[in-house]
Amino acid sequence: MPIARTVVDRAIMIASRRERNFAPEGLTVVLHTGEAPVAIEGRPTGASIPAPGWPELELPIYTFDGWSSGLYPTVDLAAFTTAFDRALANTGSTLIVAVHADVPDWDLDDACAWRYDWQAREFTTVPIAEATALFHEDTNVLAYPCDRAPYASVTALDPDRVQGEDLSAADGRTAT
Repeated sequence: MPIARTVVDRAIMIASRRERNFAPEGLTVVLHTGEAPVAIEGRPTGASIPAPGWPELELPIYTFDGWSSGLYPTVDLAAFTTAFDRALANTGSTLIVAVHADVPDWDLDDACAWRYDWQAREFTTVPIAEATALFHEDTNVLAYPCDRAPYASVTALDPDRVQGEDLSAADGRTAT
């Protein structure tokens, strides 16, 4: 799976886990590269998958199909992946991923941000004081590491919306 889709999956899993296992109503992932931001916004499809190790816990499946809440100009998942891959090919440039989870019935939404470390070749957590400026409203900014995503062995991307890949084949999941 491309790095961009892995990062989006981790964002979904962290948001779902963080929300005390309630699905965020929406999830925005913004790629900051020093140029105009590229954003995708996802919504739960209504389908779910069981959490590895906790089959009674249902994890929502999200679709990123170009829908926009109006906060950012958005693209579909394929265009986001292309922009992400292009940014990764431009070594040494700024590459920050900001994740905003719209928490239902909660005063503050949750957010986190990760910066690509070119030397370590991995994402690191953006310090909270710096990450706060990346979000459009008051949020609960978390210092949640990208590599600590729960349930990383499954994908929460809607397989019907990802062209050319069978995301369920690798992990044997079935939608419920």
